Amino acid sequence: MDRTLNNVSKPPDETRVQLFHRINAPRFGKTREPASGRGYDCGCKSAKTDFIPSGVSNVLAHHLVTALSTLTDVALAAIPGIGPALVAFKHLATEIAEKSGTDIEEELGNLLSQEVEGALFGQFLRSLPAWVPVDRKGTAGPFENPEKREVEMEVEGLLSRSFQTCRDIPFFQWNRWYNWTFQVSPIDGYAYMAGEGNLMTPREQKELLSGRNLGHNHSTDVNMENRSDDGIPHSMECLMDFGSFCKHPTEGTQVTGVMYHPGWPFWPMSGDYFWAAGRWVYNCLHPSSDEKTGPGAGRMSTQLRPVKAFASTRYEGFKFDENEKRVPAVRFLFFASKRGGYLDFHDKGEGEVATTCGIAFNDTDYEFIVDLPEPPASGATVWPIGHTPEFPANTQVLRPSLLVKLEFAPFGVPKSGAFLADLLQFETSLKPKVEVVPPTKPNDPPRQAKITVPMSQVPKGKDAYGVCISLGWFDPDGTLASKVKAVTLKPGPLRMLDDDKDEGKFRFHFSFNGRWFFAPFEDPGEKKPVPLTGADPRFTQFIPDDSRAKLTAHGMLRHGFGDYLETKNQKQRTVRVGGIFRTGEVGRLLAQGGKVLIDKFGNEIDSAFVKELAKQGLDLLEGERVDVEWKKHIDQENKAVASAVAREMFVEKVPLFNDMNDPLALTEPTRDNSNPVIMKNVVKELEKNPRATVKATLFEKVTDVIGEADKLAVRLDPDQGDYEMDVEWTVENQ
Repeated sequence: MDRTLNNVSKPPDETRVQLFHRINAPRFGKTREPASGRGYDCGCKSAKTDFIPSGVSNVLAHHLVTALSTLTDVALAAIPGIGPALVAFKHLATEIAEKSGTDIEEELGNLLSQEVEGALFGQFLRSLPAWVPVDRKGTAGPFENPEKREVEMEVEGLLSRSFQTCRDIPFFQWNRWYNWTFQVSPIDGYAYMAGEGNLMTPREQKELLSGRNLGHNHSTDVNMENRSDDGIPHSMECLMDFGSFCKHPTEGTQVTGVMYHPGWPFWPMSGDYFWAAGRWVYNCLHPSSDEKTGPGAGRMSTQLRPVKAFASTRYEGFKFDENEKRVPAVRFLFFASKRGGYLDFHDKGEGEVATTCGIAFNDTDYEFIVDLPEPPASGATVWPIGHTPEFPANTQVLRPSLLVKLEFAPFGVPKSGAFLADLLQFETSLKPKVEVVPPTKPNDPPRQAKITVPMSQVPKGKDAYGVCISLGWFDPDGTLASKVKAVTLKPGPLRMLDDDKDEGKFRFHFSFNGRWFFAPFEDPGEKKPVPLTGADPRFTQFIPDDSRAKLTAHGMLRHGFGDYLETKNQKQRTVRVGGIFRTGEVGRLLAQGGKVLIDKFGNEIDSAFVKELAKQGLDLLEGERVDVEWKKHIDQENKAVASAVAREMFVEKVPLFNDMNDPLALTEPTRDNSNPVIMKNVVKELEKNPRATVKATLFEKVTDVIGEADKLAVRLDPDQGDYEMDVEWTVENQ
């Protein structure tokens, strides 16, 4: 892959990986310094210095005692950020209870009421807000921003991973469903997007690199360090909450996500080339330090979150109407969604509102250079015309003719079915502009096309726009079709191997050349094989001789966090705040001068906290309880308001304290000749036999979780596996 591309062109990629490139991008720049990582300057909050105690520790203890006394140490330790503290509380209470002969729940209550509020609420404060714009003030970013406003950012590079996340805390109403993470290692012009804070936290460094965990290696290169030893940027995350444009399981479907529908062309997978645009943010949840200033000030990693638009390609056989059979084609997929999850994108010409960020959905056109497939070898096809072959002088010459097929989202996926939300409005008539790039020599066939996606013409009120553009050549004599093979994948059965992951609800996802499949199943019990095969036509793909067939897989064992996210709809997950006192009582209570006030629910509240909160958020003290709003209560500067919301998030959602989901190992296309299958290595067999077969058993090592950022790490023990899966590929002429 060429990481040194400029902003106006690209050379054709003979490896068929880097098949496209964004050109004329306004934020492309090879000399820009990486983002500083100073998220505290942009609105991130420190658990150490920004939390204001409210004096409700006794109430909190009452809610937590049962949860702490019933959950295992493993379950408690899995709670991000605060798990180790909870384990320590439990062990100390157990020791005191054994020595004094008292009840463990009583001792837990005593300890929690004394210690827990700042430690636990303070951790929640990091998520208020969880993400802030990198260039919020016009000074934190690596480019000039005199208007000091939020601007759309882009990134492009190779995907090191692409999968549905399973370890994220279900962030109440702002996580509409699981996020899909595109982990992209950027080319030089976007290397600055991975900032100086894209590092492991001290705890991750300790757990992954210390002697205690010499038996682990990292599973992803996200936030390992800003640059590798050879100067190549490690991957940064681009996250898309695809529940924002797909149905939730509570609406009657178990399979959520357009990428799992047979009508969707393809969805990016590991090893694909990728481009995305969206909101460039710092992730406030996992700072390197809680110190806001000084030499040890914390740094945060950069992300693109939410993703507004992405583009990717497939090189595969495609059936054009003009051809009898499939021919090699480059298929370019562009998809954009106005709905982002915690914040949406607004229509051009309109200002921000309570539910949108500062980036417009439909004010920018995007230009891409896309490689074309190899043209017919002769450059022109000549044949005689007449009643008999005796008329060789009467001939017709047909030069290479480029074929273009446009297909528009939702690509036949029914809006009223089990995938797309009924209210999603797609723009389906706006055609992109496809122009052939003139070859350098006049008589040579073209090798590239320029595609302009006219997003600025998407009308107001549309929620999504997507198009798949297939580019190939007219094939009158079948020469090109002979280069395409039918490759059929037979996956499974899946055999679970890890004794620690032997019960619960499994969610298994796998992709065959960009077609994604979802296999939900219950506890296989006693490691019974789980069949994954079926009659789905997507198991047969048509792949050119000079391409490859590849498989990726990932999944999880669903626990409490997954139960919460899958079984609770958005309304049930909504945090509410306010109404601590009856209307009109705040002034009278404060005038009494008491150090501790009693709210209408019987909770003890410090008057100092009430005074601070009353300055900025009287509605949080009196009146009806209201839904917490992102801009009004979360992404704002007042510490007292944020502290009040943190308290509500914790106390109201105590059932979240259950096991986090367990990740299954990531299967990646890294095995020579079996995954991926290099087509040129097997097509020679077809000269002797009607089919070629490649068999493999994918033994995937146990994947654990390291550090408070839930970094995935794989055990190095060669005898320990999460699961194994038999794979058989058969290759035939089409």
